[in-house]
Amino acid sequence: MPQKTHALDSFLSDLFLHGEVVVTHTLEPFTIEEETEALHLLESIHKEEQLNTPKTPIPFDPAAALWSAKFLYRAIQVTLLRSLDESTIKKELRLYPGIISAASIFSADLCLRYMDDLFKLSKGLAPGDILLEYFKKLAFQWPYSAIGWAQLPNKEQLFEILKHEGLRLLFLERLLEKEAYSDITTLQLTPWIHSLTGLYPKELLPEVFNHLENENKYSEN
Repeated sequence: MPQKTHALDSFLSDLFLHGEVVVTHTLEPFTIEEETEALHLLESIHKEEQLNTPKTPIPFDPAAALWSAKFLYRAIQVTLLRSLDESTIKKELRLYPGIISAASIFSADLCLRYMDDLFKLSKGLAPGDILLEYFKKLAFQWPYSAIGWAQLPNKEQLFEILKHEGLRLLFLERLLEKEAYSDITTLQLTPWIHSLTGLYPKELLPEVFNHLENENKYSEN
Protein backbone atom coordinates (compact mmCIF):
# COMPACT_ATOMS: atom_id res chain seq x y z
CA MET A 1 0.00 0.00 0.00
CA PRO A 2 1.45 3.41 -0.93
CA GLN A 3 2.27 5.79 1.91
CA LYS A 4 -0.39 8.38 2.59
CA THR A 5 0.50 11.80 1.18
CA HIS A 6 0.71 14.60 3.76
CA ALA A 7 0.25 12.17 6.66
CA LEU A 8 0.03 13.40 10.24
CA ASP A 9 3.63 12.50 11.06
CA SER A 10 5.06 14.24 7.99
CA PHE A 11 2.81 17.22 8.76
CA LEU A 12 4.41 17.48 12.21
CA SER A 13 7.93 17.06 10.83
CA ASP A 14 7.38 19.93 8.41
CA LEU A 15 5.80 22.04 11.14
CA PHE A 16 8.61 21.60 13.65
CA LEU A 17 11.50 21.71 11.18
CA HIS A 18 10.33 24.32 8.68
CA GLY A 19 7.25 26.03 10.07
CA GLU A 20 5.40 25.24 6.86
CA VAL A 21 2.85 22.47 6.30
CA VAL A 22 0.75 20.83 3.63
CA VAL A 23 -2.58 19.11 4.35
CA THR A 24 -4.88 16.98 2.22
CA HIS A 25 -7.95 18.44 0.53
CA THR A 26 -10.21 15.75 2.02
CA LEU A 27 -11.03 14.86 5.62
CA GLU A 28 -9.48 11.42 5.56
CA PRO A 29 -9.27 9.50 8.86
CA PHE A 30 -5.83 9.21 10.42
CA THR A 31 -4.33 5.73 10.34
CA ILE A 32 -2.95 3.92 13.38
CA GLU A 33 0.49 3.92 11.76
CA GLU A 34 0.65 7.67 11.24
CA GLU A 35 -0.71 8.34 14.74
CA THR A 36 1.99 6.06 16.19
CA GLU A 37 4.73 7.83 14.24
CA ALA A 38 3.28 11.20 15.21
CA LEU A 39 3.38 10.22 18.89
CA HIS A 40 7.04 9.25 18.65
CA LEU A 41 7.85 12.63 17.15
CA LEU A 42 5.77 14.53 19.72
CA GLU A 43 7.45 12.72 22.59
CA SER A 44 10.85 13.56 21.13
CA ILE A 45 9.93 17.24 20.85
CA HIS A 46 8.61 17.15 24.41
CA LYS A 47 11.95 15.84 25.68
CA GLU A 48 13.73 18.71 23.94
CA GLU A 49 11.30 21.20 25.46
CA GLN A 50 11.98 19.78 28.90
CA LEU A 51 15.58 20.91 28.64
CA ASN A 52 14.34 24.51 28.83
CA THR A 53 11.64 23.91 31.44
CA PRO A 54 12.46 25.59 34.75
CA LYS A 55 11.93 23.97 38.13
CA THR A 56 9.76 20.83 38.30
CA PRO A 57 9.71 18.70 35.10
CA ILE A 58 6.37 18.38 33.34
CA PRO A 59 5.44 14.82 32.26
CA PHE A 60 4.43 13.94 28.72
CA ASP A 61 0.71 13.34 28.14
CA PRO A 62 0.46 11.30 24.92
CA ALA A 63 -3.34 11.58 24.66
CA ALA A 64 -3.31 15.38 24.85
CA ALA A 65 -0.32 15.68 22.53
CA LEU A 66 -1.85 13.47 19.84
CA TRP A 67 -5.25 15.16 20.16
CA SER A 68 -3.65 18.59 19.67
CA ALA A 69 -1.77 17.43 16.57
CA LYS A 70 -4.96 16.11 15.00
CA PHE A 71 -6.90 19.21 16.02
CA LEU A 72 -4.33 21.52 14.41
CA TYR A 73 -4.30 19.44 11.23
CA ARG A 74 -8.10 19.51 11.01
CA ALA A 75 -8.26 23.20 11.92
CA ILE A 76 -6.00 24.04 8.99
CA GLN A 77 -8.10 21.89 6.68
CA VAL A 78 -11.35 23.45 7.88
CA THR A 79 -9.91 26.94 7.42
CA LEU A 80 -8.98 26.16 3.82
CA LEU A 81 -12.05 24.12 2.90
CA ARG A 82 -14.57 26.93 3.13
CA SER A 83 -17.49 24.86 1.80
CA LEU A 84 -17.79 22.76 4.98
CA ASP A 85 -21.00 23.20 6.97
CA GLU A 86 -21.19 23.84 10.70
CA SER A 87 -22.10 20.25 11.59
CA THR A 88 -18.91 19.01 9.92
CA ILE A 89 -16.84 21.70 11.62
CA LYS A 90 -18.35 20.78 14.98
CA LYS A 91 -17.56 17.11 14.42
CA GLU A 92 -13.96 17.71 13.32
CA LEU A 93 -13.06 20.37 15.91
CA ARG A 94 -14.20 18.72 19.11
CA LEU A 95 -12.53 19.94 22.27
CA TYR A 96 -10.28 17.68 24.32
CA PRO A 97 -12.38 15.21 26.36
CA GLY A 98 -9.64 14.26 28.83
CA ILE A 99 -8.46 15.69 32.14
CA ILE A 100 -6.74 19.07 32.03
CA SER A 101 -3.49 19.00 34.00
CA ALA A 102 -0.03 20.53 33.81
CA ALA A 103 1.07 17.54 31.71
CA SER A 104 -1.81 17.83 29.24
CA ILE A 105 -1.45 21.63 28.99
CA PHE A 106 2.26 21.42 28.24
CA SER A 107 1.90 18.47 25.86
CA ALA A 108 -1.01 19.94 23.92
CA ASP A 109 0.87 23.20 23.55
CA LEU A 110 3.46 21.51 21.36
CA CYS A 111 0.94 21.98 18.53
CA LEU A 112 -1.64 24.42 19.86
CA ARG A 113 0.94 27.21 20.07
CA TYR A 114 0.67 27.40 16.28
CA MET A 115 -3.03 28.31 16.47
CA ASP A 116 -2.01 31.95 16.79
CA ASP A 117 -1.26 32.36 13.08
CA LEU A 118 -4.23 30.23 12.03
CA PHE A 119 -6.65 32.27 14.14
CA LYS A 120 -5.38 35.51 12.64
CA LEU A 121 -5.63 34.06 9.14
CA SER A 122 -9.20 32.90 9.76
CA LYS A 123 -10.15 36.26 11.21
CA GLY A 124 -8.77 37.99 8.14
CA LEU A 125 -10.60 35.69 5.73
CA ALA A 126 -13.99 35.88 7.41
CA PRO A 127 -14.27 38.08 10.54
CA GLY A 128 -17.76 36.81 11.42
CA ASP A 129 -17.18 33.17 10.53
CA ILE A 130 -18.52 30.44 12.81
CA LEU A 131 -15.08 28.84 12.73
CA LEU A 132 -13.72 31.63 14.91
CA GLU A 133 -16.19 30.68 17.65
CA TYR A 134 -14.72 27.19 17.78
CA PHE A 135 -11.22 28.62 17.99
CA LYS A 136 -12.32 30.84 20.90
CA LYS A 137 -13.71 27.79 22.70
CA LEU A 138 -10.33 26.14 22.19
CA ALA A 139 -8.61 29.18 23.68
CA PHE A 140 -10.81 29.03 26.77
CA GLN A 141 -9.90 25.38 27.34
CA TRP A 142 -6.18 25.95 26.67
CA PRO A 143 -5.30 29.50 27.87
CA TYR A 144 -1.55 28.81 27.95
CA SER A 145 -1.62 28.24 24.18
CA ALA A 146 -3.98 31.18 23.61
CA ILE A 147 -1.75 33.95 24.92
CA GLY A 148 -1.47 36.76 22.40
CA TRP A 149 -4.39 35.80 20.17
CA ALA A 150 -7.45 35.30 22.36
CA GLN A 151 -8.97 36.68 25.53
CA LEU A 152 -7.84 34.63 28.51
CA PRO A 153 -10.37 33.25 31.02
CA ASN A 154 -10.53 34.38 34.63
CA LYS A 155 -7.85 33.52 37.14
CA GLU A 156 -9.75 30.52 38.51
CA GLN A 157 -9.52 28.87 35.08
CA LEU A 158 -5.73 29.20 35.24
CA PHE A 159 -5.45 27.10 38.40
CA GLU A 160 -3.73 24.12 36.76
CA ILE A 161 -1.19 26.47 35.19
CA LEU A 162 -0.44 28.62 38.22
CA LYS A 163 -0.19 25.79 40.76
CA HIS A 164 2.66 24.05 38.90
CA GLU A 165 5.86 26.01 39.48
CA GLY A 166 7.53 25.15 36.20
CA LEU A 167 4.44 25.70 34.04
CA ARG A 168 3.65 28.92 35.90
CA LEU A 169 7.06 30.34 35.05
CA LEU A 170 6.65 29.37 31.40
CA PHE A 171 3.19 30.97 31.38
CA LEU A 172 4.55 34.24 32.79
CA GLU A 173 7.45 34.23 30.35
CA ARG A 174 5.08 33.75 27.42
CA LEU A 175 2.90 36.63 28.61
CA LEU A 176 5.98 38.83 28.46
CA GLU A 177 7.15 37.39 25.15
CA LYS A 178 3.74 38.06 23.57
CA GLU A 179 3.56 41.49 25.26
CA ALA A 180 0.21 40.51 26.76
CA TYR A 181 0.31 43.35 29.27
CA SER A 182 -3.47 43.75 29.43
CA ASP A 183 -3.81 40.11 30.49
CA ILE A 184 -1.17 40.57 33.18
CA THR A 185 -3.10 43.55 34.57
CA THR A 186 -6.59 42.08 34.24
CA LEU A 187 -5.58 38.80 35.89
CA GLN A 188 -3.60 40.63 38.58
CA LEU A 189 -0.41 38.79 37.76
CA THR A 190 1.98 41.70 38.28
CA PRO A 191 3.25 40.26 41.60
CA TRP A 192 4.12 37.04 39.74
CA ILE A 193 5.99 39.08 37.13
CA HIS A 194 7.92 40.78 39.94
CA SER A 195 8.94 37.35 41.18
CA LEU A 196 10.73 36.71 37.87
CA THR A 197 12.97 39.72 38.30
CA GLY A 198 13.93 39.66 41.96
CA LEU A 199 14.76 42.93 43.70
CA TYR A 200 15.15 45.07 40.59
CA PRO A 201 12.17 44.53 38.29
CA LYS A 202 12.15 47.98 36.70
CA GLU A 203 15.88 47.87 36.07
CA LEU A 204 15.75 44.42 34.43
CA LEU A 205 12.50 44.89 32.51
CA PRO A 206 11.98 48.65 32.21
CA GLU A 207 9.80 48.51 29.09
CA VAL A 208 7.54 45.84 30.61
CA PHE A 209 6.90 47.71 33.83
CA ASN A 210 6.33 50.99 32.02
CA HIS A 211 3.60 49.24 30.05
CA LEU A 212 2.12 47.69 33.19
CA GLU A 213 2.05 51.03 34.97
CA ASN A 214 0.32 52.61 31.99
CA GLU A 215 -2.19 49.74 31.91
CA ASN A 216 -2.94 50.27 35.61
CA LYS A 217 -3.44 54.00 35.14
CA TYR A 218 -5.78 53.37 32.19
CA SER A 219 -7.85 50.81 34.13
CA GLU A 220 -8.23 53.19 37.07
CA ASN A 221 -9.59 56.03 34.92
